[in-house]
Amino acid sequence: LSGLVGSEMCIRDSNEECMQTGDFNTAAELLKNTANFDIIKIKAGLDIKMYRDILKEVEAKFPFYKKDNQETYEGLALQYFDEDNPYSDGVNQATGSDEYGSYKDVGYEKYLKTGGEHFDDWQYDRSKLNDAGKMFQPFFDLCEEQFPDLHLYRARLLKTYPRHFCLEHVDEPKSLRIHLPIVSHQWSIMYFLDKPYYLKADGSLYLCNTGHKFHSFYNFSSKLNRTHLVVNAKLKSDLGTYTVG
Repeated sequence: LSGLVGSEMCIRDSNEECMQTGDFNTAAELLKNTANFDIIKIKAGLDIKMYRDILKEVEAKFPFYKKDNQETYEGLALQYFDEDNPYSDGVNQATGSDEYGSYKDVGYEKYLKTGGEHFDDWQYDRSKLNDAGKMFQPFFDLCEEQFPDLHLYRARLLKTYPRHFCLEHVDEPKSLRIHLPIVSHQWSIMYFLDKPYYLKADGSLYLCNTGHKFHSFYNFSSKLNRTHLVVNAKLKSDLGTYTVG
């Protein structure tokens, strides 16, 4: 655990210095020119109170589903492909944290080259908004306007309960996760290897390079939940391509 908390000062006092920060134009340029980043913080100035109000409405109308067979992790699909399960589609893909070890064990370079064996192209069709997703329409409109080169798919609300942890893993090759923290706190930490990041719910968006680098996340709180809106994103030119970039 000492390795995880060794950068506590970075989390508490200077988190923005530990991640690249800028506007939408800065983020777009970085996406075109490099894959060598952990997280890009975009100061989007979103109305976080509005999104918290929407979240409350959604929670009152729709049940969340257990995520990855863990009692401390739940999700609600906002985009879907499966017409029979529009609110759970893409929520419970892994059988549990132990499964992530199989991805790491093959080695990073080999994993990227053989990623198609783990992730099928059909998941990119999870781009239809369900009724819960339509309640977050301003978010999707903003992302499509600012990132025309990205395909957005498999959006979900992801909620971690106190003392939740997710072991180190890497997502499908060349993919990103766009995070909008809606309810968060300083004890909810995302790690890229041993670097800790606190994704503050201040109206910012965070581009997380989860398809290039191993990462994990923890809710160290004993009392507080964390809820993020998370959408998968991939450059449209890379769809269906599983090669080392």
